[in-house]
Amino acid sequence: MSEEKILILNAVPNPDRGQSRPLAPGSVRIVSTWAGASRAARAYIEKYNLGAGNWPDIEIATMAGEPVARVSYNGRVWDLNGVCLYDPFTDKDTSDG
Repeated sequence: MSEEKILILNAVPNPDRGQSRPLAPGSVRIVSTWAGASRAARAYIEKYNLGAGNWPDIEIATMAGEPVARVSYNGRVWDLNGVCLYDPFTDKDTSDG
């Protein structure tokens, strides 16, 4: 990642658990690395004890609000074409730039 991005955190109700409202407030973080986005997303999940059913793949956007990537529940960061940019399990940034 070459410039700061916006990580837009939120949670959704999980109908499988009978939830009708989100379990966590929305939040926005400024991140400068894919690893930082991954860590912030996982910290949000842990803080609010969210399950995978509460996690809509979270958006990473430019400072102008244009989507560029997403963070899945497991902390992996994906580009908009489904290519993994960062994998916390290998601790490697797999992007070209």
